[in-house]
Amino acid sequence: MKNGKIILGFLLAIASMACDRVNPSDQISRIDPSRVAPPPKSDYTIVNPGDADPVLFTMAWSETEFYTSGGSKLASVAPVIYDVQMDVLGNDFDNPISIASTTHLTADIKTKEFDIMLLDSLKATAGKKIAVELRVLTKYGQNGRFGIVSENTVAINFTPYQDRNPLQMLFLYGDFNSWNSSDHSKMLAMFKTNSEKNNHSYTLTAYFPAGSFRIVPSDFAPGGLQYFDKGGGAVEFAASGSNFSVASAGYKTLTLSLRSMMWSLEDYDASTARTWNLMGFIGSFCNWENEPLMTKFSSENPHIWHLGYELAPLGKDEVHSVKFRAERSWGSRWAALEPEGRPYGRTIFLQGDEADPNVVLREGGNYDIWFNDITGLYIINKQ
Repeated sequence: MKNGKIILGFLLAIASMACDRVNPSDQISRIDPSRVAPPPKSDYTIVNPGDADPVLFTMAWSETEFYTSGGSKLASVAPVIYDVQMDVLGNDFDNPISIASTTHLTADIKTKEFDIMLLDSLKATAGKKIAVELRVLTKYGQNGRFGIVSENTVAINFTPYQDRNPLQMLFLYGDFNSWNSSDHSKMLAMFKTNSEKNNHSYTLTAYFPAGSFRIVPSDFAPGGLQYFDKGGGAVEFAASGSNFSVASAGYKTLTLSLRSMMWSLEDYDASTARTWNLMGFIGSFCNWENEPLMTKFSSENPHIWHLGYELAPLGKDEVHSVKFRAERSWGSRWAALEPEGRPYGRTIFLQGDEADPNVVLREGGNYDIWFNDITGLYIINKQ
């Protein structure tokens, strides 16, 4: 930070000094910014700590010092808040994120929270090293309206871990299926809007009868870990706990975030949703005709469709192009919004002769296929 900018910032701050416990007659002419101390290591491979959340490293820095025009150091320029900021190395802090905020000269950085910041905010990839830059922003003045950055920055390499598989399938079981947790086709699958590796949000719009349910990963085995209602909108992943409850029956949208470990259940108006008799999974594998038909989940949930299907092996440079259509009619089809979206993706309903991209599958094999004709969300998951 250039001295000119420092001096200008403090001249602008004079008007607010009465709120900062500084004598208004004292003209501030100089600031000595904080200096950041490098953490113990310059390269961290972050390891999943399990249920604990230990300190990964501690940031430390010197005090930001304020001086009057007479050269005297001011004893107090309150309130002063130190904000630890991070960005990808080379970004010049164009879009920094805050990883800690304190009135002290140190901050403990916790493992899990920091790992999530790397994955979600900096778009890091689990298992791959990312170089980041850290600095301290000193906020001062009423409501922290002024700020000055540290004299230096520190560069550190981090290799984050993946806490949960972002592409895993999640299923509901409960009163609606007589608590059958052994057959995925009898359970309700949760969808996602895309297959991005930093997307940990799941959703399901369906008919929910009054009662209770649980959420399990696809590899669930009796006695294994499940998702339970922790209370207050929170979720816990444990061997036992409280079931999720539905007070009144009706169409609802269930959302679950495995990042924040929060959930919600909101009413959904499905009164205008058309109920189809037939739903097909069609594509180049069947020459775009006489497609295999999907199975309606239940009479209560006629908008959720399922199909287990084996696609033929592919040769070099070959793909399976697929989409969904109702009543075996091209006048009621769903085209891909993101052709490479798999196993999760979105479609758009089309009836005319518009261009309609296909979902592109680059492997043959056994697939578990789900489709929600209300939301247009799908799952095409290779087994």
